[in-house]
Amino acid sequence: MHRSAEREGERHTRPIEVATRETASYLADHLRPAASLLEIGCGTGEVAHELTRRGYRVSAIDSSEASVAHARNRDVAATVATWPRFDPPPVDAIAFTRSLHHIHPLDDSVVKARQSLTADGCVLVEDFAFND
Repeated sequence: MHRSAEREGERHTRPIEVATRETASYLADHLRPAASLLEIGCGTGEVAHELTRRGYRVSAIDSSEASVAHARNRDVAATVATWPRFDPPPVDAIAFTRSLHHIHPLDDSVVKARQSLTADGCVLVEDFAFND
């Protein structure tokens, strides 16, 4: 008899759900309640969706039309755009979620992020490609 990967009453957690939950928790630890956030490099919107579910006001950008379409299907306010050419309204936080290593020139990207924040805003970076 073939045994199911899920036990009765227990939901199987996919690896992307673990990464999403960890990233969202990292960001939430640095945000005040109901803060506005721009996620740069939102992909298909998992993190933005989770943060919205937690009560943050999230907008997001990604350069991939297909990814933005998926994010919108999750009710994420996502826009097809590239950073630093995108001009957002001031936000409380900007999050580069596994995306900063793709963005060039790096110096201009970080300066633009700082200029796009409210007076007490912050830039949050979660990345893994430190050499890039």
